[in-house]
Amino acid sequence: MCKHVINSQVYIQAPCCNKWVECSECHDEMFPDHQFKYEVSLRFTCKPCRKRFDRTFNMFSEADKFCNFCGVKWYMPGVTPESKMFDESKAVLKEGLDSILDPSTAYFNQL
Repeated sequence: MCKHVINSQVYIQAPCCNKWVECSECHDEMFPDHQFKYEVSLRFTCKPCRKRFDRTFNMFSEADKFCNFCGVKWYMPGVTPESKMFDESKAVLKEGLDSILDPSTAYFNQL
């Protein structure tokens, strides 16, 4: 499981070395002698169905965001540990503020 992109649905074949990785950061950590090289066309393997497909990003349509074989949406905003922590913190803060600002809570009754 990728520690950088939690919701990753594909493996990517790195054009620079043909190794299969979950994200470019995983690649750079595993192979410190070189960096992931982005290309206009990349090869992917869908995690749910394990089938391979290619995508060309200079002509990318809405249909290209889905696996050709099982239909899983693989192209979406990546959820990272940082963004997940931010979302969870935001929810906790909102709940806390809502309870503090609720006039029916004990805080307002003490005034």
